[in-house]
Amino acid sequence: MALLLCFVLLYGIAGETDWKVIAVNVDDPDAANYNGISDVKIFLKPVDLEATVDWFRRYKVPYGKSENEFGFNAEFKDKNFAIDIIKSTHDYWKALVTKKTDGKGISCVNTTVSESPFKCDANAAKAIVDASATTIINGLITKAAHTLSSFALSPNPISLCSHEWPQGHAPGQSQKLCPMYVFLSPDVTRGLSITTPEQSIDKAKGETAYLPCKFTLDPDDHGPLDIEWLISPSDNQKVDQVIILYSGDKIYDNYYPDLKGRVHFTSNDVTSGDASINVTNLQLSDIGTYQCKVKKAPGVANKKVLLTVLVKPSGTRCFVDGSEEIGNDFKLKCEPKEGSLPLRYEWQKLSDSQRMPTPWLAEMTSPVISVKNASSEYSGTYSCTVQNRVGSDQCMLRLDVVPPSNRAGTIAGAIIGTLLALVFIGAILFCCHRKRREEKYEKEVHHDIREDVPPPKSRTSTARSYIGSNHSSLGSMSPSNMEGYSKTQYNQVPSEDFERAPQSPTLAPAKVAAPNLSRMGAVPVMIPAQSKDGSIV
Repeated sequence: MALLLCFVLLYGIAGETDWKVIAVNVDDPDAANYNGISDVKIFLKPVDLEATVDWFRRYKVPYGKSENEFGFNAEFKDKNFAIDIIKSTHDYWKALVTKKTDGKGISCVNTTVSESPFKCDANAAKAIVDASATTIINGLITKAAHTLSSFALSPNPISLCSHEWPQGHAPGQSQKLCPMYVFLSPDVTRGLSITTPEQSIDKAKGETAYLPCKFTLDPDDHGPLDIEWLISPSDNQKVDQVIILYSGDKIYDNYYPDLKGRVHFTSNDVTSGDASINVTNLQLSDIGTYQCKVKKAPGVANKKVLLTVLVKPSGTRCFVDGSEEIGNDFKLKCEPKEGSLPLRYEWQKLSDSQRMPTPWLAEMTSPVISVKNASSEYSGTYSCTVQNRVGSDQCMLRLDVVPPSNRAGTIAGAIIGTLLALVFIGAILFCCHRKRREEKYEKEVHHDIREDVPPPKSRTSTARSYIGSNHSSLGSMSPSNMEGYSKTQYNQVPSEDFERAPQSPTLAPAKVAAPNLSRMGAVPVMIPAQSKDGSIV
C-alpha cells in the first residue's frame, strides 16, 4: 500500500481519537498517478474526499447516535503528516507492549514481540483464542434468541451446529438446530438515491443544456433536504465550484460568476424529486463535469453529467483553386469559417447524372478534392456538407471546365498593354517636366526691367513737373550741342492723365556730350520703369 493522506475522527462521548488513513494499492494500474493529496484532488475530485468525510460523520446516526466530529475542522493532512502520526502511534504501542507504560487493564499478550514481557507461545495463544471464540459465539446465540422470531432448519447437518433438535419432534427426520447469524450492513437498495444515470451531453454554443437529476427519498431520511450542483471545469487546475444550491427552502444561484443568470432549476418544487437544471446560452467556458449532489440525512447521493459545448459549422465557402480548363490540374476546396472538431465532409454532384467522377470517389469525405487532367465531363454543380456532433452547414459550387484559351494572343495583348502603359506614363512625366521648367523660367525673369514696356500711369502733377523740367533743360541747350542729345525715352504722355501743353516747335535732334550738358546746367532726371507684373521700379 502507498500512503496518501489522513484525517482525524473524534468520538465525543468516549473522548477517543481515531486516525483514518487513506492509501492506494501499489498493484493498482493507476497507482503511479497518486503520490499525495494533490493527486487525489486531481484524479478523484475533491467531492470524493468530501463524501468519505460525510459518511464517517453520519454512519452512526441510523443507530440512534449523534454525528461524529473531526479534528482540524475536517481538513485532510498530507502524506508527510500521516507518516509522522503513524510513527508516533507505533512508539506508543511499542511502549505499551514492552510494559514501559501502564496499560491500565489493556491486554498486551502477543506471540511476535520478542522484547515484550507479555509474549506467549502458540499453544497458549490458541487456548486464548478458543476461549474468546466460545464467548463470542455464545453471545451471538443469546442475542439472536432475543431478536429472531424464527429458526432456520438445515436438512443437512453441519459441524457448526452443536444443538440437536429432539428426536421425534419431526417424525422420520433427524434435524439440527442452527443459529442464524445476522450480519447487519447498510441496505443498498433503500435510502436516498438518484435514479438518473451518469451520462455525457453534447450541445452547440448558444443553445440550452438540460442536465437531469431525479431522486427518490426514503422514509428514514429525516434531515433537511440540501441539493447542490457543482462544476469541475475542464481545466484540472481549477477546483470544483458550486453553481446553484437549494438549502433551507431557498435557492442560491449566484455562486459561480461565469454562470450567473444562466443556470436554473427546471422544477418549481425540487422537493418533489426533480433537481434537474437548465444552463442557457452555452459558452465554450461551460465545458466540464457537472455533479448533482442530494443530501437528506442520513442519506447522501450524487451523479455526474459530462457537458461538452461545441461550435456548429458555419460560413462554409466552396471555391476552385486553379484554372478550370481542359487538361489542367486544380483543386475543389470546402472551408468552413468556424466549427468544432472533429468535422466530417461530404461532396455531392447535383447536376447531370448526379454521379461523382470516379477518380474523386476516394476524396468525397475530404475538404479538398484534387482534380487531375480535367475534362469537360467534370462540369456541373457540386455541394459540400460540413457537420459535427451538434450541427451542419453547406455550400454550393458551379464548375465549368472549358477548352484552353489562346495563350499567345493573351501574352501579346499583355505585352502591348504594358508598352502602352509605359508610353502613357512617359508622356505624363515629360509634360510634368516641361511645365516645371516653364514655371522655373517665369520665376527667374519675374523681376527683370524691360525697356519696351510702357511706363505706369502717374498723376497729372507728376507729369507736369516732368514736362516743365524737360522744357527748362532743353531751353538751356544751344543748337550746336543738340546733336549729341538722344531723344527722351518717352515720346508722349497718355492723354487721359496729362493736361495737353502748348505745342512747341520740334527741334532737330542733336548730339550733346555729357560735359557740355553739365556746363549747360542740365539736371539728371530719374525716369521710372515698369516691371512685367506692373510694379514701378
